[in-house]
Amino acid sequence: MNKLVYAAAGGIAVAAVVIFFLLGPGLAARPPTGGGEGAQQQQQQSQAPKVTPPAIGIQEIKVEKVDDRNATVKVKFTVQNPNQATVILESIQYEVFVDNKAVTSGGVGEVAEGFLGGQANLNPVVPGATISPTGQSNSVRSSSVADAWDKMTSAAAEGEDSISYTVAGRYAYRLTAGNFQTTFEEKDFSLTFP
Repeated sequence: MNKLVYAAAGGIAVAAVVIFFLLGPGLAARPPTGGGEGAQQQQQQSQAPKVTPPAIGIQEIKVEKVDDRNATVKVKFTVQNPNQATVILESIQYEVFVDNKAVTSGGVGEVAEGFLGGQANLNPVVPGATISPTGQSNSVRSSSVADAWDKMTSAAAEGEDSISYTVAGRYAYRLTAGNFQTTFEEKDFSLTFP
């Protein structure tokens, strides 16, 4: 019985430390305030998280032809956090275009459902840091994208950077301030590489 109590206490302590490092010392560092309810409401509103969207970019795109109808496309993104608190990157959903034709689509991560759901696919980005999540998808040659697909796989086979890609989609992220107020946002993007 004592082992169970110690294990539960240890688990709670570990969870508290993880939350502290992910959210920052906002609660512990807040000075005491005077005044009544109105002052407390004003302080809570002023401490609502001010979210600057993470900066998203593309570090590289690699294409590997598997056979005459299939190719693997890897898109390595960069996500930089300009905020003073940790941002949780939940997902990036995207399409890759060559000559204005969608040659593949893919995703990184997934939007979490609730506090306990699907935490393994979330990507924390600490303040000022940059992460490089990578998405991988299969591109299938069809009659509607044959010219673009051939151009993409030929350039990759020859090691040329002469092809221009457009990657468009949406990314989802959340930021939790020191007062545990969470802001969830989704943002559209369209990037050209290189």
